[in-house]
This record gives sequence, C-alpha cells and structure tokens, in this order.
Amino acid sequence: MKAKAKRILTLLLVLTMALSLVEPALAADDASGSTLRLSTAEGSVTVKDASGKEKTVRDDMRLYNGYTVETGKSSSAYITIDDSKAVKLDSLGK
Repeated sequence: MKAKAKRILTLLLVLTMALSLVEPALAADDASGSTLRLSTAEGSVTVKDASGKEKTVRDDMRLYNGYTVETGKSSSAYITIDDSKAVKLDSLGK
C-alpha cells in the first residue's frame, strides 16, 4: 500500500511541475499589441502598406495591420507597442 501511495504522490508531483511549465507559455499567447507606431526613423527607412504602396515616413507614424518597415544600410527604426514596449529594427532589417 505504501508503494502505491508513493507512486500516486510522485505522479501528482510530476503533473504539478509539468503544469507549472505550461501555464507561462499559454499566457504568452495572450500577449498582443493594439497600437504600433514608428516612433523614430534614422537613416533610410521605408514603410509600405498592406498593398505594397510606399508611405511617407514620419516620426510617431501609426502602423497598421499588414504594414512593413525596412531599414537601409547604417539605418534603424524604433517601433513602439501600446506606448509601453519598444522594438529596434537595426540596419538592413525588415
């Protein structure tokens, strides 16, 4: 009886540990941004809309679904997400 109880306890412990590893991964899927902006462009930066039409680049420019941002040689772009996070696109990035 003791061996069976020990196996059950071990199984419960393993399942608890496995679930504790899965939960943060599931929470990461919920992360999303509702507002993207090209906060700063340095050097040669190109922005295209979803249809591929080139847009005029300016600081604090709103980026919409399907937009692409490309940086040229020795250039960079800073993109803010919901005014709380930022991403830097380095030289020759897309």
